[in-house]
Amino acid sequence: MNSYEGIAFRLINSDPEVAFYINNDLESPLYLAAKAGIKDIVSRILELSFMNMTDQQVTAGKSPLHAAISSRNIDVLQLILQKAPQFIHLSDEEGRFPLHYAASMGYLKEVRFILDQFAPSAVEKDKSGLFPIHWASIKGHVAVIKLLLLHCPEPRELLDQNGCSILHFAAKNGKHEIIRYILKDKQFEVLVNMKDKQGNTSLHLAAMHWHPKIVSALTWDSRVNLALENDEGMTALDAASVTLEMHPHFNSD
Repeated sequence: MNSYEGIAFRLINSDPEVAFYINNDLESPLYLAAKAGIKDIVSRILELSFMNMTDQQVTAGKSPLHAAISSRNIDVLQLILQKAPQFIHLSDEEGRFPLHYAASMGYLKEVRFILDQFAPSAVEKDKSGLFPIHWASIKGHVAVIKLLLLHCPEPRELLDQNGCSILHFAAKNGKHEIIRYILKDKQFEVLVNMKDKQGNTSLHLAAMHWHPKIVSALTWDSRVNLALENDEGMTALDAASVTLEMHPHFNSD
């Protein structure tokens, strides 16, 4: 233990309330210890303070679980969930829960641990209506998607508030590996020509956002209906033409 950790121990021992004081960035000592991966201090804070924690103290400031996940401190993550499991229900300012964080970062070990302990986390939505699996698709984490699907309902039910599926998100964000995985697996066949609430298929979104590699992968798939129109009466080809007119120097994948 270094001198700074020793000072922290003395402060916490003399006044456990210190653990919940929040700085200008909404970070408590518990959050900072979790972020730094200082397991002994995290453990001590929870031992001294957990039984007397009020709901207001638990929900104040940033979640220590988010800190542990973002810093990949799996031991701290496990410790917090063991001693203070209610932290699993804390979200950030965007409404994202710990599993959203782990899924978006592609941290398979952390995702697996959270699912083993709190399986319902797989179907929690953030403020934008996104499931953890949507974030995995946006960021291109195939292994995380495979794992999450073991704890999720059918793919057709995993839609955000705009009616977008994991295929829509992958197409919009240019995640070619996700597209390849989905097109190869028959369980996703229902997603191939699915429209969002604006009538856009995944092919429309890939064309609109100018991802030619994904447009090619989708158009080569015989199941993809190239003639489908969105609510504005445009096919994917029409959408691509409009995008090119508006952004003649659009960067491709």
